[in-house]
Amino acid sequence: MLRSHLINIFLIVLAALALIYGAIYTHEKLYSYLVAIQIILGLYLIYAFFTSAIKSYKEWRYQPSRLR
Repeated sequence: MLRSHLINIFLIVLAALALIYGAIYTHEKLYSYLVAIQIILGLYLIYAFFTSAIKSYKEWRYQPSRLR
């Protein structure tokens, strides 16, 4: 279960990086505020899913069935 969760997190982080890359390299002056929103959203996705991964790992690591 942890492995599939980490794969999902990796894919979301990859999508967020693609969002940031697209925002930086396809911007126009007229839509600069949209570029900023895209970059902030991408960074938030990366932050949220890394914290989710850390929380899932800690829960998995301290399962009672695993400690026996």
